[in-house]
Amino acid sequence: MPAFDRICSILFEQPHLYHPRKAETVIRMLGPRLTGFPVSVVNGEGPVDHVAFSAGRPSAGVLGDRLGRAYDRAGARPFDMIGRVAVIPIEGTLVHKGAWVGASSGETSYQGLQVQIARAARDEDVGGVVFEIDSFGGMVNGAFETATAIRKLSAAKPTIAILTDYAYSAGYLLASQARQIVMPDFGGAGSIGVVMMHADFSGNLEQ
Repeated sequence: MPAFDRICSILFEQPHLYHPRKAETVIRMLGPRLTGFPVSVVNGEGPVDHVAFSAGRPSAGVLGDRLGRAYDRAGARPFDMIGRVAVIPIEGTLVHKGAWVGASSGETSYQGLQVQIARAARDEDVGGVVFEIDSFGGMVNGAFETATAIRKLSAAKPTIAILTDYAYSAGYLLASQARQIVMPDFGGAGSIGVVMMHADFSGNLEQ
Protein backbone atom coordinates (compact mmCIF):
# COMPACT_ATOMS: atom_id res chain seq x y z
CA MET A 1 0.00 0.00 0.00
CA PRO A 2 2.04 2.98 -1.27
CA ALA A 3 -0.14 5.52 0.58
CA PHE A 4 0.58 3.89 3.97
CA ASP A 5 4.26 3.57 3.10
CA ARG A 6 4.42 7.31 2.49
CA ILE A 7 2.50 8.12 5.67
CA CYS A 8 4.73 5.86 7.79
CA SER A 9 7.91 7.32 6.32
CA ILE A 10 6.70 10.82 7.21
CA LEU A 11 5.30 10.06 10.67
CA PHE A 12 7.66 7.64 12.37
CA GLU A 13 11.26 7.82 13.61
CA GLN A 14 11.57 11.59 13.28
CA PRO A 15 10.57 14.64 15.32
CA HIS A 16 7.56 16.78 14.52
CA LEU A 17 6.37 20.24 15.53
CA TYR A 18 2.70 19.55 16.18
CA HIS A 19 0.16 20.73 18.70
CA PRO A 20 -0.35 17.72 21.07
CA ARG A 21 -4.06 17.46 20.22
CA LYS A 22 -3.24 17.34 16.50
CA ALA A 23 -0.75 14.53 17.15
CA GLU A 24 -3.44 12.69 19.11
CA THR A 25 -5.86 13.07 16.21
CA VAL A 26 -3.35 11.47 13.84
CA ILE A 27 -2.69 8.56 16.21
CA ARG A 28 -6.37 7.89 16.84
CA MET A 29 -7.11 7.97 13.11
CA LEU A 30 -4.18 5.94 11.80
CA GLY A 31 -3.34 3.70 14.77
CA PRO A 32 -6.04 1.06 14.28
CA ARG A 33 -5.48 0.97 10.51
CA LEU A 34 -1.71 0.53 10.86
CA THR A 35 -1.71 -1.94 13.79
CA GLY A 36 -5.01 -3.76 13.37
CA PHE A 37 -5.82 -3.12 17.04
CA PRO A 38 -7.92 -0.52 18.88
CA VAL A 39 -5.80 2.40 20.06
CA SER A 40 -6.22 4.26 23.34
CA VAL A 41 -4.26 7.42 24.14
CA VAL A 42 -3.13 7.68 27.77
CA ASN A 43 -3.15 11.18 29.31
CA GLY A 44 -4.38 12.72 26.07
CA GLU A 45 -6.14 16.07 25.92
CA GLY A 46 -8.57 14.86 23.26
CA PRO A 47 -8.31 15.05 19.46
CA VAL A 48 -8.97 18.23 17.51
CA ASP A 49 -11.06 18.52 14.35
CA HIS A 50 -9.28 21.25 12.39
CA VAL A 51 -9.79 22.27 8.78
CA ALA A 52 -7.44 25.06 7.72
CA PHE A 53 -9.15 28.40 7.06
CA SER A 54 -12.58 26.88 7.66
CA ALA A 55 -13.64 30.17 9.25
CA GLY A 56 -11.75 32.45 6.91
CA ARG A 57 -10.12 32.49 3.49
CA PRO A 58 -10.89 29.51 1.23
CA SER A 59 -8.66 27.39 1.02
CA ALA A 60 10.08 18.38 -5.38
CA GLY A 61 13.18 18.75 -4.38
CA VAL A 62 14.85 21.88 -3.01
CA LEU A 63 18.24 21.76 -4.71
CA GLY A 64 18.45 24.26 -7.55
CA ASP A 65 15.07 25.83 -6.74
CA ARG A 66 13.37 24.00 -9.64
CA LEU A 67 9.90 25.06 -8.52
CA GLY A 68 10.86 28.72 -8.27
CA ARG A 69 12.60 28.73 -11.62
CA ALA A 70 9.45 27.38 -13.26
CA TYR A 71 7.57 30.47 -12.05
CA ASP A 72 10.42 32.70 -13.18
CA ARG A 73 10.33 31.23 -16.70
CA ALA A 74 6.59 31.80 -16.87
CA GLY A 75 7.03 35.39 -15.68
CA ALA A 76 4.50 34.75 -12.92
CA ARG A 77 4.48 35.61 -9.23
CA PRO A 78 3.96 32.61 -6.94
CA PHE A 79 1.69 34.61 -4.61
CA ASP A 80 -1.34 36.90 -4.76
CA MET A 81 -0.93 40.68 -4.64
CA ILE A 82 -3.26 43.25 -3.08
CA GLY A 83 -1.86 46.57 -4.14
CA ARG A 84 1.82 46.36 -3.22
CA VAL A 85 1.24 43.68 -0.57
CA ALA A 86 2.06 40.02 -1.22
CA VAL A 87 -0.24 37.49 0.44
CA ILE A 88 1.33 34.13 1.35
CA PRO A 89 -0.92 31.46 2.92
CA ILE A 90 0.43 28.96 5.48
CA GLU A 91 -2.34 26.44 6.06
CA GLY A 92 -2.94 22.89 7.19
CA THR A 93 -0.18 20.36 7.84
CA LEU A 94 3.33 21.64 7.14
CA VAL A 95 5.54 19.24 5.16
CA HIS A 96 9.14 19.47 4.01
CA LYS A 97 8.91 19.05 0.23
CA GLY A 98 6.07 19.46 -2.22
CA ALA A 99 6.27 20.40 -5.88
CA TRP A 100 3.58 23.06 -5.57
CA VAL A 101 3.09 26.58 -4.29
CA GLY A 102 0.30 27.21 -1.80
CA ALA A 103 -1.87 24.52 -0.23
CA SER A 104 -2.53 21.08 -1.69
CA SER A 105 -4.73 18.40 -0.08
CA GLY A 106 -4.59 20.14 3.29
CA GLU A 107 -0.80 20.55 3.24
CA THR A 108 1.59 23.44 2.76
CA SER A 109 5.22 22.66 1.92
CA TYR A 110 8.21 24.52 3.28
CA GLN A 111 9.64 24.26 -0.21
CA GLY A 112 6.72 26.19 -1.67
CA LEU A 113 6.89 28.77 1.10
CA GLN A 114 10.59 29.35 0.51
CA VAL A 115 9.90 29.92 -3.20
CA GLN A 116 7.33 32.59 -2.35
CA ILE A 117 9.42 34.25 0.37
CA ALA A 118 12.53 34.51 -1.83
CA ARG A 119 10.58 36.13 -4.67
CA ALA A 120 8.70 38.50 -2.38
CA ALA A 121 12.05 39.61 -0.95
CA ARG A 122 13.57 40.51 -4.31
CA ASP A 123 10.44 41.85 -6.05
CA GLU A 124 10.65 45.64 -6.05
CA ASP A 125 6.87 45.90 -6.52
CA VAL A 126 6.33 44.12 -3.18
CA GLY A 127 6.25 46.71 -0.42
CA GLY A 128 5.17 44.33 2.35
CA VAL A 129 4.04 40.75 2.99
CA VAL A 130 1.04 39.29 4.81
CA PHE A 131 1.23 35.67 5.98
CA GLU A 132 -2.29 34.22 6.42
CA ILE A 133 -1.85 31.35 8.84
CA ASP A 134 -4.10 28.53 9.98
CA SER A 135 -1.96 25.55 10.97
CA PHE A 136 -1.48 23.18 13.88
CA GLY A 137 2.12 22.53 12.78
CA GLY A 138 3.96 19.77 10.99
CA MET A 139 7.41 18.44 10.18
CA VAL A 140 10.67 19.65 11.71
CA ASN A 141 12.72 19.22 8.53
CA GLY A 142 12.55 22.48 6.65
CA ALA A 143 10.77 24.43 9.40
CA PHE A 144 13.75 26.35 10.77
CA GLU A 145 15.14 27.16 7.32
CA THR A 146 11.75 28.61 6.39
CA ALA A 147 11.59 30.56 9.66
CA THR A 148 15.03 32.02 8.91
CA ALA A 149 13.85 33.09 5.45
CA ILE A 150 10.83 34.87 6.95
CA ARG A 151 13.04 36.56 9.56
CA LYS A 152 15.37 37.88 6.84
CA LEU A 153 12.39 39.08 4.82
CA SER A 154 11.03 40.86 7.91
CA ALA A 155 14.33 42.69 8.31
CA ALA A 156 14.03 44.03 4.76
CA LYS A 157 10.27 44.64 4.35
CA PRO A 158 7.23 45.05 6.61
CA THR A 159 5.59 41.71 7.42
CA ILE A 160 2.55 40.68 9.41
CA ALA A 161 1.12 37.29 10.35
CA ILE A 162 -2.67 37.19 10.37
CA LEU A 163 -3.97 34.08 12.13
CA THR A 164 -7.21 32.76 10.70
CA ASP A 165 -7.45 31.06 13.10
CA TYR A 166 -4.49 29.12 14.57
CA ALA A 167 -0.70 29.04 14.60
CA TYR A 168 0.59 26.21 16.76
CA SER A 169 4.03 24.67 17.06
CA ALA A 170 5.70 24.85 13.60
CA GLY A 171 2.91 27.19 12.54
CA TYR A 172 3.78 29.54 15.41
CA LEU A 173 7.50 29.19 14.67
CA LEU A 174 6.80 30.72 11.25
CA ALA A 175 4.31 33.32 12.49
CA SER A 176 6.72 34.56 15.15
CA GLN A 177 9.24 35.64 12.52
CA ALA A 178 6.90 38.36 11.19
CA ARG A 179 7.10 41.88 12.59
CA GLN A 180 3.55 41.64 13.96
CA ILE A 181 0.97 38.94 14.72
CA VAL A 182 -2.79 39.49 14.61
CA MET A 183 -5.01 36.83 16.19
CA PRO A 184 -8.83 36.65 16.33
CA ASP A 185 -10.61 36.52 19.70
CA PHE A 186 -11.15 32.78 19.51
CA GLY A 187 -7.95 31.84 17.71
CA GLY A 188 -4.87 30.27 19.26
CA ALA A 189 -1.08 30.41 19.08
CA GLY A 190 1.93 28.89 20.79
CA SER A 191 2.22 25.27 21.96
CA ILE A 192 5.98 25.07 22.40
CA GLY A 193 7.08 21.98 24.29
CA VAL A 194 8.09 18.33 24.01
CA VAL A 195 5.79 15.32 23.80
CA MET A 196 6.97 11.72 23.36
CA MET A 197 4.51 9.27 21.81
CA HIS A 198 5.05 5.52 21.60
CA ALA A 199 2.94 2.40 21.04
CA ASP A 200 2.47 0.02 23.99
CA PHE A 201 1.69 -3.58 22.97
CA SER A 202 2.25 -5.06 26.44
CA GLY A 203 -1.44 -5.85 26.89
CA ASN A 204 -1.55 -7.74 23.59
CA LEU A 205 1.66 -9.62 24.40
CA GLU A 206 0.28 -10.75 27.77
CA GLN A 207 -2.64 -12.35 25.94
